[in-house]
Amino acid sequence: MSELVTVVSEPLLLLVRWRNVVLLGMATSPNAAIIDRMSAEVHRLRREGAVGTALVHLVRSQSSKPAPPDPETREAYLRMMREPDSPVRCSAVIMTDSGFTAALARSVLTGLMLVTRPTYATKVFSSEQEACQWICNELDAIGGTCGSVDELAAALQELASMLEARLTG
Repeated sequence: MSELVTVVSEPLLLLVRWRNVVLLGMATSPNAAIIDRMSAEVHRLRREGAVGTALVHLVRSQSSKPAPPDPETREAYLRMMREPDSPVRCSAVIMTDSGFTAALARSVLTGLMLVTRPTYATKVFSSEQEACQWICNELDAIGGTCGSVDELAAALQELASMLEARLTG
């Protein structure tokens, strides 16, 4: 039985919870309401006793790349990333596309995260497995384990499959 709990379900976007991890699978740019809901979920997890939470953005491409977030969405991201007492321990962005454009997008996103200076660790990955290992290490460091790397990878794969079914179905 799946442990994924669907929070928001849209045609090109899924926001789910898994243990103390909030995952956003997307093939389109989220809006400010989605980011605010993501923030609300990490606070809900803290109220339920989670020791540290993680955020995961799983980006899946389509024939065209999603547009950059609009100003309202960027502001919602900044609020969440700069919250002084954030329950978030770490945030991973996973972009598995290959090629020059994908590498450039990962580099630009990494640079933006450095400039933004979030209150928690952030990192961009091209590999789901590397992201899962990093998240587990970050949470383990504060006693907030989410389970094994394989369990987190399985949850991430389930989210990816759910999103893929929307894109191809």
